[in-house]
Amino acid sequence: MMYFKKTFFPIRKRACAFLLCLCMLLGFLPVFTPTAQAAASNYYLDRLVSWDIMRGDQAGNLEPNRSITRAEFVTMLNRTFGYIKTGAQPFRDVVTRDWYYDDISAAYTAGYFQGTSKSTASPNATLTREEATTMLCRNLMLQPVSGENLSFTDSRLASSWSRGYIKAAADEGILRGDPGGKFRPLENITRGEVAIMLVRVIGTPIQDPGTYSTSVAGNLMVSCSGVTLENMTVTGDLYITGGVGLGYVTLNNVTVYGKIIASGAGESNKGDCSIILKNCTAPEMIVDSPSNQYVTIRTVGNTDIDKVYVRTDTYLEGKSTGRHGFQYIEVDGESGTRLDLAGNIHEVVTVAPKSEINVGSGTVKKMTVDENAVDSTVTIAQGAVVEELNLDTGAAVAGKGAIGTLNVNAPGCKVEMLPDDINIRPGITADIHGMKMDSTLADQISDSPRILSGYPRMDDIAPTQAKTSFTTNKPGTIYWAVRLSGDGPMAANDLIKPPTYGAKIVKNGNLAVKDANEVLSQAVNGLKIDTSYVLSAVLVDSRGDQSLVKSVYFTTPDNSKPDFASGYPKATTIEDTYVDFDVATTKTCTLYWAIYKKGMPAPTANDFKDGSLSGAIDSGSRKMIRSEEDSIRMGDVIETAKNALAELTDYDAYFFLTDSINDSSVKKVSITTADRTPPEFLNNYPRISKIDKTALTGEAAINEDGKVYWAIVKHGTDYPVENAALDDATARELDQKLQIKGGMYALKSGSFSAKKNTAASFNMSGLEAETAYDIYFVAEDNSGNLSAIKVLENAKTLDTNTPKLVELRFSEASDEGIPLADTDITLVFSEDIYSTQTKLSLVEMFESDKDTFDVAGSKDGKTVTWSTVIDGMFTLNNLDITDPDKKVSLVLGSPTGKENMTVSLNEDGQTEVTFHKAALNLLSGTRYQFVLNFITDSSNNNMGRDTKSDEFRIMDAQVDFNELETVTITADDGSPDGSTVPVDTTFSMIPYANSTANASDNTRYDVIIASDTTISFNLYRREHNDSAKWTKVKTDPISIVNPTTEKWSGRSYNKDIAGWTEPEKYPVLQSLKTGYDYAIELTSINQITEKDKWDATVNLYLFCVAGSPSNLRNLVQGDVTESIWRQRVIAGKTVSSIGNPSNFSIEIVRSNQSAPNFNQAYPRISPGDSLTTISYQLDRAGDVYYVVAPENNLPPKKNDTIIDTEHGKDWVLEPSKTPPGGILNLGKLNETDAPTLLRAGNRDMGITSPNASQIMNPSQFTKDAGYRTGKVTYSGAGTATIQIENLNANSKYYIYFVLKGSYALPSNVMCYKFSTTDVVSPKLQANAQNTNDVRYQVSSATSGTILIDTYWALYNANTSGHPSIFDKVITVNSKSMKILDAMMDDKFDLYADSDTKQQVWETLTGGGSGYLNSQSGQNLNVSAGAKWVPFQNFLDSKKLEYNNTYVFIVAAQNKQGGNPVFRSVKNIMRVDALGPRIESILTPQSPGSSDHLYSGIITVTFDKALYVRKNDDSNAVYRPGNWNDADVFGEGSCFIKKADLKTLSIQCTNIRAGSMIEITPHGQADEDKKMIPHPFLSENGYSSQLDPIRLLLKETVNKDGTPTFQFVISAPGKDCDGMTSEIIPS
Repeated sequence: MMYFKKTFFPIRKRACAFLLCLCMLLGFLPVFTPTAQAAASNYYLDRLVSWDIMRGDQAGNLEPNRSITRAEFVTMLNRTFGYIKTGAQPFRDVVTRDWYYDDISAAYTAGYFQGTSKSTASPNATLTREEATTMLCRNLMLQPVSGENLSFTDSRLASSWSRGYIKAAADEGILRGDPGGKFRPLENITRGEVAIMLVRVIGTPIQDPGTYSTSVAGNLMVSCSGVTLENMTVTGDLYITGGVGLGYVTLNNVTVYGKIIASGAGESNKGDCSIILKNCTAPEMIVDSPSNQYVTIRTVGNTDIDKVYVRTDTYLEGKSTGRHGFQYIEVDGESGTRLDLAGNIHEVVTVAPKSEINVGSGTVKKMTVDENAVDSTVTIAQGAVVEELNLDTGAAVAGKGAIGTLNVNAPGCKVEMLPDDINIRPGITADIHGMKMDSTLADQISDSPRILSGYPRMDDIAPTQAKTSFTTNKPGTIYWAVRLSGDGPMAANDLIKPPTYGAKIVKNGNLAVKDANEVLSQAVNGLKIDTSYVLSAVLVDSRGDQSLVKSVYFTTPDNSKPDFASGYPKATTIEDTYVDFDVATTKTCTLYWAIYKKGMPAPTANDFKDGSLSGAIDSGSRKMIRSEEDSIRMGDVIETAKNALAELTDYDAYFFLTDSINDSSVKKVSITTADRTPPEFLNNYPRISKIDKTALTGEAAINEDGKVYWAIVKHGTDYPVENAALDDATARELDQKLQIKGGMYALKSGSFSAKKNTAASFNMSGLEAETAYDIYFVAEDNSGNLSAIKVLENAKTLDTNTPKLVELRFSEASDEGIPLADTDITLVFSEDIYSTQTKLSLVEMFESDKDTFDVAGSKDGKTVTWSTVIDGMFTLNNLDITDPDKKVSLVLGSPTGKENMTVSLNEDGQTEVTFHKAALNLLSGTRYQFVLNFITDSSNNNMGRDTKSDEFRIMDAQVDFNELETVTITADDGSPDGSTVPVDTTFSMIPYANSTANASDNTRYDVIIASDTTISFNLYRREHNDSAKWTKVKTDPISIVNPTTEKWSGRSYNKDIAGWTEPEKYPVLQSLKTGYDYAIELTSINQITEKDKWDATVNLYLFCVAGSPSNLRNLVQGDVTESIWRQRVIAGKTVSSIGNPSNFSIEIVRSNQSAPNFNQAYPRISPGDSLTTISYQLDRAGDVYYVVAPENNLPPKKNDTIIDTEHGKDWVLEPSKTPPGGILNLGKLNETDAPTLLRAGNRDMGITSPNASQIMNPSQFTKDAGYRTGKVTYSGAGTATIQIENLNANSKYYIYFVLKGSYALPSNVMCYKFSTTDVVSPKLQANAQNTNDVRYQVSSATSGTILIDTYWALYNANTSGHPSIFDKVITVNSKSMKILDAMMDDKFDLYADSDTKQQVWETLTGGGSGYLNSQSGQNLNVSAGAKWVPFQNFLDSKKLEYNNTYVFIVAAQNKQGGNPVFRSVKNIMRVDALGPRIESILTPQSPGSSDHLYSGIITVTFDKALYVRKNDDSNAVYRPGNWNDADVFGEGSCFIKKADLKTLSIQCTNIRAGSMIEITPHGQADEDKKMIPHPFLSENGYSSQLDPIRLLLKETVNKDGTPTFQFVISAPGKDCDGMTSEIIPS
């Protein structure tokens, strides 16, 4: 027997979006094997076949694994969405005889099929995943979304036309990738995958006309005309497809939790709106047609549609009243989308460019033309009203309707009518009622008298009378008149003062208006029956200003009695707390209605007129329009509302009509409210009564007549599938019930009738053997109410496997998985286990209310208690005791024995038996084992007797570390009150659950305190939770020095702090009962004892270790470091770490409490002429702010008094002679005096001006005024420097410093002074690098740093190749010397006069241009000290002519001025270092060449003349008179016939293709003795790269069979190999 689980938790199931249709088809289906895919597709294939959407081949084979073709797919889509209309199509590959001709035509006409090109459909081509997605999205009205799709790793493989649709589907949650995150857009999709896609998208199809009232889970798709949906719920989306055509669909009392997607078209063939929504609810509606056909929709009654998105031309009519109807409408379709409106509309926004919004009648409360809706138009017909109109872009508003408030927020707006209130954004104008209007004029116009929009209004129009009402914007007098409609409205002056003749007034008068916005009524009598009139009115205010005339047309009815149209009134929806009635009348009139409990007196006509409806539960009135159906709700959806009806109660509803003159009779309609109490399953039902190999038989009983539905799935399957889009709990529950009722996504499903309180049997066959299933049930009574879901979990077909213990699980364990003494223990079995005594599931027994059960098979009624059953099934043995009876008594609790344990099924259908710690009483450090008996399963497979679990050992002990919040302690110093000590951290160490009390007698413990920073500290301790004073553990501070190679180092409490050298003195773990609190007071960090200078983060690590005394001593005999800890504790396990958490640490952050200071002897200043260097050290890391000021700009002051005694005088005092409070001249400070005069610590000079803020924020100290400012960061170690640039030479400066660290406040202002030096010329050197390159370098002639400008030029050495100034002669030591020669060292600098130097300087700074092949350049603002700064590799050697001589000249000058210095370098030359190279090989074609043999004279041309080297001591190069023959490797012969300067002509005879000739410079006769054999040389003696030169003969055969020969270079491994030239263009 299977057990029944009392409560169903749908949340237990893993969430799965109900509409992940393409996720299941395009996401994971391709992972299936063909067999698995076919099996998974059967459910979906069968459904498509039953809906006549998919058809097999002639043999009925559906071929689920075959890739679907494009024609097959559109055929299935047409059948899905009901597309049958065909039209012309442009595809050349689709002809009328093709079976798919009509479907391709219908798909193209519907607008979702566009072909593979403009003229091809490729109907027999397979369909890719991206194509399927695109066509599906077009039919689901999903808009393509721009931007990169990050959902899939291969999204960029998708075609451009599909990417937007793929992203839209992914954003909607429809698509997801495979396990690798790929979508694979270009792969084919199979017929089976398409089946899954369509079934999940369709949900439930309606393909035939008729009335439907069965709620559905998921989507509902209506694809034909003539469908009425009533009294039902759709938990997914409702699709009204284009298949509706010009037909109609009516929704009455329908709730949609998803979206309504309306594609049904136009005015229906009934002459009415194609979609009528009566008393319906939906959060969203999308109006879109793939063929862009006109769609018409009307709301009636209490319909509420929160948002409507209009994407095709649409007519929306709001017949719902009050707050009901279309709440928000947005036009977001293509450019030019048109929206026609009528009735009661709440809010409209258009964002579509060039959209057309037409208000034909009724009232729109708010309308906005968005800034994106450029060039849009709004038309408001006469009688229609827009209460608020916002124009956020230039738009045109036309018509004769009314506007309440107009807000113009963009230029270019034109409005024909004059609104009641006009607001124009300042700075723009608009054309309003023919006037160019700005914000000022708009305010004035808005203050003019006006009859407000929607008025005058005609109410209660009777055959001979009517009532009109007015509302104005200010007090005044309303003049009105009525005349026949054919005579037209009246002018204002005629209304105010009617003319004596020709006015044709039927009735007129005036009304005094006392207050603005007051509604005034006026009866108009003496009218004629069935006659059309026009009423005109004008308002005149107290100043005599007139409003515009407003008119309203109306027609009096005939004098017949009002009556109800045939078949009305009628109840259309009957619920438990309300009833909806449809009402239609024979003429325009007023309807009164009321509802009473049956049996109460009926109201009369006068009762309705007087409102004397005593005893009515609900009542009201409504204006009715002739022949127009309206909906009336009596009662309330909220059952606690005052006017709510009662369930299953008889009522009489009364209806009465009047046109103010004639009355109808009172009409009664009797109804009985609905039963909305769901049925319930009886106790112990449903259940399994019989188990077979491939079938299960069950029983169910409910408390009233009805039907029971069941659905079966594999155990653990996510079912019912949760619709993640539903955020309403009631909707989610209903969706799940409807899935079960419809058998959706189940392996098997069915239903059976049930009589009240009578068990009915049902059979589930065709199951797999030895398989566990979950069976879901829901019952439905005759009123359509659904019960709560019931589930039988883990119902198994007959199996032959015995249960097994598969896992022991511990609720409390160490990080290493060792159980603690206070753990719960869970035994996990392989399946649902049963007791052999009771033959009942252990889970069923535990969840039942009983604690005594019948013994199975007992004939005398024997029973057994729960405790006895558990005691027989589970024995816990203590393996460490010597007693043969090792059993530990399990304390199960009382009174039922279930108090200290839990039995349940997990998601895999496995029984989990959990014994809580109160039942176990485990001991630390002890080994245990369970022994199992009397266990079986549902098929009576018995577990073996005395089955043993794995042994497990309880952890020795555990202590908990916790950081405390205490920051101040009271230490015991011997005084009564103790001393208050601020500490840096406190923590507790507490035994966990008394685990230490159960440790062995010889187990000792120690505490390790470790740090990642070098520190010293005082340690205090007290008993945990003791209010006593803290005891200082050790008199002197405890030090930890952490080497850089370790993460942390530590100290042993026992050895290093308590001073116990003998391990036997270490405390016994059993003695650690309440635990301790510890406090640490840091005394130094990184050897710094001044706390205000601490700036570090200290990480403390705390450990508690337990073990034998000797092992503890071995651990702490030296410093405990992280590496030793890992070696001996983590890896070696010589002792146990019992702290929890095992990595407990405390972070102590200490920042500075004072600003940094300069170290002793700092700062130091090294002045230069323009660049001064400051060297400094700080006592910690921090920022240095400085301001350098000219002497007279910013002298140091104290309370407006300059404190420098030398200010305004010569600075001659030596620093050691500076009086107290004076300013030290650091430019003169020597090494001896520096430590004395510049002491460490705070230097308060008393300077009040400038202050620290000015130094740190020096924006007022500008560079143009001579100031130099800056900020540098000091790292905390070593000497740092600051360079002050661009100072004036021979000038006096003050330098101010402010130091700032992590402490909030900066240092005091410090001031020193220095003087810059004279301008000194820089030092300059220049020399040749090689024959064609030079380098130069500059430096400062002093110890200071200067800025240097350098200029250089390169000229031809001949006199015409460079400026003549360089050939000018100067006198050097009484001798004449050219400037160019004098520049080779410092002679020019020493002996040339200033004018000559200036002329040369100007020549170089001008670049010396105009000379052939000259080059020039500069390097400016070069910062140089005593060390040389070099410059090299700046010449472009490629621009030098080979073997031509050049001269290089360079000059340098201090940026501050002074004389420049000059240097020259001669004899610079670019030498051609290349040997001769082959430029070309000419192989003329000779008629004598054939049979692969070539004869002819070839010409080899080189790029330079050919030389050889003499074979004598001179090694000179020369040209010999004759050349020797060339050698041939292969067939044939050749010789050098002629040798010119650069050319060799070689006579070839019968050289075979593939042969090679070698050219070597052997001379003829005695010439050979004069030369060194090969290689060829250039005139400069450089060798050819080809040594020897080899040429290979190649042959190609032309199309006509003739050969073509060509000699090419043979040089394997070189770029020129196989070429006719060595010179290869770059």
